[in-house]
This record gives sequence, structure tokens and C-alpha cells, in this order.
Amino acid sequence: MIQDRTQPTSLRLLPLQPTPESILRNGREHFLTAWAPRPRCGQWRPRKVQQRYALAPQRLGLKDPYQIDEFEIKALAYDLADALGTQQWWLDQAIAFLEPRPDFPLLMPLPRIGKPTAAALLTAIGDICQSTTGTQLVTRAGLASRLCASGASIRRLPKISRVGSAYLRHWLSHDALRLVAHAPHVKAY
Repeated sequence: MIQDRTQPTSLRLLPLQPTPESILRNGREHFLTAWAPRPRCGQWRPRKVQQRYALAPQRLGLKDPYQIDEFEIKALAYDLADALGTQQWWLDQAIAFLEPRPDFPLLMPLPRIGKPTAAALLTAIGDICQSTTGTQLVTRAGLASRLCASGASIRRLPKISRVGSAYLRHWLSHDALRLVAHAPHVKAY
């Protein structure tokens, strides 16, 4: 029923209703009102909440091979939330450390880049002011195209070089996917 246990809504659901029996215990209306969409990112859509409730009766007959009961799932969910809270603390420390830098405000006006993404990009790039051109940043990320051609071979399409920071490539692709998902002009393109 839950593919990614680290999502905020999953972390809220698992401690409260970890098994199909606990979902069905209070009825459909209670479940749907408890998990109504909240006005912030990372929440399940109403259709997805209804799908979760519809899946619960189908999962009742399944036996867990490890015999993990409701109490243990709740304990594991609290441990996971605690571990993610520790990661959030480290992220807050990194943001507080990087915010005073003069190149931090350069990234903030870009669409779909918040403080965590800006901190990750600055960690990967280093000092933005050292790169005088965009091609230097592209090369540092390993996104420059390379073309291997000889006189006798068939010409192939160029590929990215991947010689550079994989961490920077990850965060650039992360931001690009967020732009495609949420920015209408990028989605149309």
C-alpha cells in the first residue's frame, strides 16, 4: 500500500494506522477525513487516499512472513521519523552555515529552488563566483557533451561526459524534475 515510507504523509500514516485492520477499524469516513489533503506539498491527493482505503480489505488475508504486528510497525515508524528528524537537523545546520555566503541569494530567485536545494547545490559547486562561464559549471557537473567520431565509423549522437560531480548532477536533475512537474511553461515545453 505504501511504496515510499520516507514521504511525509507515509510517516504520518504508519504510526497511526500501520495495518489494514487498523485502517478499517474506524470506518471509511473517519479514514477519509483524517487524511484529507492539507494545504502543503507532499500530501496524498483525495483519489490516492480513497485508493489506500480500497486496498485495505484486499490486504486483510495476507500473512506477513516476519509476523510484524501493529505495535512493531508503529515503533519502526517512530524510529524512521526520528532518523529523518536528525537528517533535518543536519540540513538546517548546513543552511544556517551557507546562508551568509554572497552566492546563496543568487540561487534563491530561480524557480522551484528553496533553501535545501540551494544549500545542496552550493555544497556541490563550491564558490559560484569562481566559474566565470556557464560552460565551466556544465563541465564541472559532467553534463558536457562528448562526441566520439572517426573517419570510418558511423556518426553517433553525442552523450554526456559524466566526468564531474555526480552529486551536482543529482541535484540539477532533481531540480529539473521538479520544474517539469510543477512549472506549467516547462511542462508545456
